[in-house]
Amino acid sequence: MSIRAYILLFLKQLILKGNGVKEDELQSILNYLTTVHEDENLHDVLQMLMSLMSEHPASMVPAFDIKNGIRTVFKLLASTNEVIRLQALKLLGYFLSRSTHKRKHDVMGPHNLYMLLADRLLLHSDHVSLSTYNVLYEILTEHVSSQILYQKHPEPESHYRLENPSMTVLQMSVWQEWLIAMAYIHPQNAEEQKLSDMVYSLFACFFIMLSSMSMEVSFEEFKLQFSQMYEQYEQRRSDHLTDPAFYVNKSPSAQSRDWKITTIVP
Repeated sequence: MSIRAYILLFLKQLILKGNGVKEDELQSILNYLTTVHEDENLHDVLQMLMSLMSEHPASMVPAFDIKNGIRTVFKLLASTNEVIRLQALKLLGYFLSRSTHKRKHDVMGPHNLYMLLADRLLLHSDHVSLSTYNVLYEILTEHVSSQILYQKHPEPESHYRLENPSMTVLQMSVWQEWLIAMAYIHPQNAEEQKLSDMVYSLFACFFIMLSSMSMEVSFEEFKLQFSQMYEQYEQRRSDHLTDPAFYVNKSPSAQSRDWKITTIVP
């Protein structure tokens, strides 16, 4: 181990001395990560902060929230070094996975940080690398590991679920255009024809679903309007009857006949 590694290990022990991480000590680490721009001076400190967040979430998560550590994360996401960006993503993943639903919403929601996250990741590249996808997958399922995977992540276990699904589908038009772009208007071979048929079948399923939803909504609206009309009819009929209690035990045909008589004969 280098002298710097020993110093950071000693610093970590000093930080953990007592009851968890102190806010002032965390603020010093965040200030360092925000002001220093040399990649070789960021890797190990960022790794130490990830370790603290993973091992001591009870004290780290509230302190990280109070000290606006999310700002440091997004500063690091603008780095030209992919490893720095991946470590910052993992730090964000540890924070979100240990936070309550309310804390996650209060931190990420008001300023639409999920959209900013996408902008930051595409700042230095026009595509998302496999390693970046793996970290995003870990954030999505809240199963964040300390290692950076450069190959396909393992298959998800049966108990995995999407914990942070915000911005998965931005708008209806976005995925429609993406889906249409996958099809071929004039297929040139069997493979293109197969792909186009699959795209069109997805659209067919979507429109069938919309049609079913529209029918169900229309039927519910009809029942509601019919119920309101019937209540109005009952109200008007009772207003024309001289003694409504007299008609309680009569058949509907007799009531209708008597009602017609009362409306015709003054």
